[in-house]
Amino acid sequence: MKILFVDDDYEIAITVRALRNRYPDNEISLSNSIKKTIELLASQKYDKIVLDIMFPGGDDLVPGSEKSGGLFTGIRLEEMIRNNLFPHNSDSDVYFLTALDSGNHKEILEIQNKMSDKLIFKPVHTTELASIIGII
Repeated sequence: MKILFVDDDYEIAITVRALRNRYPDNEISLSNSIKKTIELLASQKYDKIVLDIMFPGGDDLVPGSEKSGGLFTGIRLEEMIRNNLFPHNSDSDVYFLTALDSGNHKEILEIQNKMSDKLIFKPVHTTELASIIGII
């Protein structure tokens, strides 16, 4: 299985490293920039994509994210995937990582109501994450 994590959080980088070590039969990549993410999504096929919802620095590359200062960049990226802007990945399973509280953010609550099985709250244990995205 080929998996792409898109996150700039140091703890997620450690988690990705642990996933690589525990599940070496999977090809697990980490992108910590929006530019690199867009290049990867345009050129490679992933079975699973795990997007951090809050990802600053993508305003000029992810239309709509500039309105919220990167607060919902991951959501906008998922919309781009679903709208076939990355044809290799239009049928990839997409998950969301967030440290945001659904009680304080209407958009997070909407995602939680629509696809609670695809929303992962930080911090998350490595084994739990592997189970949620289907590595184990």
